[in-house]
Amino acid sequence: MTLIIALGNSEQIIQVSDRRLTVNGQLQDDESNKAGVLITADARLTFGFTGLARAGSFATREWLNSILQQHEGRDFSAYNILEGLKERATRDFRTSPARRYIPRNHRALGIMFSGFTYLHSPPTAVYAILRNYSYFDSSAQPYVWEHFECTYWSERRPSTDDREISLVQKLGFWPAMNEEDVGTLRPLLIQRKPARAILGKAIEVLHAIADRPEACGTIGKQLSSIILPRDVKIPVTSDYHSNALTHTVYMPDFVVITEQGRATFTNASVEPVDPANTPPMAVPRVSRNSPCPCMSGKKYKRCHGRING
Repeated sequence: MTLIIALGNSEQIIQVSDRRLTVNGQLQDDESNKAGVLITADARLTFGFTGLARAGSFATREWLNSILQQHEGRDFSAYNILEGLKERATRDFRTSPARRYIPRNHRALGIMFSGFTYLHSPPTAVYAILRNYSYFDSSAQPYVWEHFECTYWSERRPSTDDREISLVQKLGFWPAMNEEDVGTLRPLLIQRKPARAILGKAIEVLHAIADRPEACGTIGKQLSSIILPRDVKIPVTSDYHSNALTHTVYMPDFVVITEQGRATFTNASVEPVDPANTPPMAVPRVSRNSPCPCMSGKKYKRCHGRING
C-alpha cells in the first residue's frame, strides 16, 4: 500500500508518494504511477491514491482519470467534481463486475487531493480524502465499506492567530510514519523554507520509512513529487526521484476540467534517444560532496544534486 504525504504552508503544497505496487505483500512493480494534478474552474490540486491499484482487468489509475473526465453537470468547482467522483465511485464499486468480485478486504481505496482554491484572496489551502474504508485498531487492516465518503478540510479564514499553516497529511500505510517524522517536516513548513529544501527532507523521511519493519515491504524508494505553488501564475512542477541509476524519468498525470474544456495527459515519460551513450537522467541521492552516482566525475552537488535540490 502506497504512502502519500502532503505538505503545505501558505506558499505551496508539496505531495510526495512512492510508486511501489504489491499484491499480498509481494512486490509486483516499483514504477506504478499513482500521482497526478487536477485543475478545476476554481482550484489546483495534487492527488494520489493508495490501496487497490490493479485487479484483473481493473486499473485504478485509468478508471480515476476516466471518471474525472466524465464529470456531469455545469458546475466545474472542485467540490462539485469531488462529490460527483464520490457518487460515481460508490456506484461503480457496487455494480461493476470487475470490482464486485474483488475480495472485499482487497477493495480498500483512498484518494487524497490537496492544493488551493481561488475563490478568495489570498487563495485558500484545502485538502480532501475520498475513501471506502476505515481503521478500528492499530493493526492497519482496513474495514471496507460498501460506499465512499469524502472528508474536507479548508484553511480557516479569518485566522484565529498569525501562525503559519503547517499541513502534514498522510494517506496509505500510515503505521510506518511516526510523530518524529512529522516533527522533522513541520518546522520547515512553519519557517517557509524553500520548496526544494522541504522536498529534499521529505524524500529522506520517506526513504527511512521504507526501510522500517513497520512498512512490511509495501513502501518503495522510487518516488514521485509535485510542487504546487499558491500563486496561480507560477506553474506546477513535478519530479521523479529514483533510488537507482535510470535513463527514464516518469511524470504524474494531469487532468483539466473547466468550462473551457477537458484534457488528460497520462503515461508521460522522458528518455534519451541513445541510452547507451547518455548519462543516467535520474540517480540516487547521496551526500552533497560525494561523487555523483552518474559517474560524471563531478561532486553530486554540482551534477544531479542541482536537479534533485
